[in-house]
Amino acid sequence: MCNPFWNNALKRVINQTNDARLRVALVGLGHELCGDDAAGVMVARGLQTMNHRHVHVVDAGCAPENVGGELIRYAPELILFVDAVHFDSHPGTVCLFDVDEIQRNSPTTHALSVHLLVEYLRASIGCSIWLLGIQPAQMTLGAVLSPAVQNSVADVVRTLSVTLGNPSICGENML
Repeated sequence: MCNPFWNNALKRVINQTNDARLRVALVGLGHELCGDDAAGVMVARGLQTMNHRHVHVVDAGCAPENVGGELIRYAPELILFVDAVHFDSHPGTVCLFDVDEIQRNSPTTHALSVHLLVEYLRASIGCSIWLLGIQPAQMTLGAVLSPAVQNSVADVVRTLSVTLGNPSICGENML
């Protein structure tokens, strides 16, 4: 079930432990040449300058299966995938999904490879895995991010920066 209060839900997921050393991997998914499908990639790129030793940011592009080894080597307690997700809402709407529910309903554009990667990661490191989805307006080849998704990407970058401990990243100059 989509949690439309994503920022509060995400803070609860991240803060589920009092351990300040919680290792988080943020994985941006998407195809940068297909309009709003680039949302996850743009979030990852907006956060790559994050200077927090317990956060690892990965731009997986449209091939999330290629980052499995990197994620296993990092050994996070929490993995947060960010991707364009069709969940029948207004463009730019952001929702936090339990990855197990996503696997049952498969609304992400990378469903098969994400499903296989999640199974592989669970078997290898057994971490908590979530998906932050952004409802796309369009995913046409050659298009750019729609204004609604562009605003949401900036909001997600700001929220993650603060939540993960680096409020110096604002997200406005990344696009």
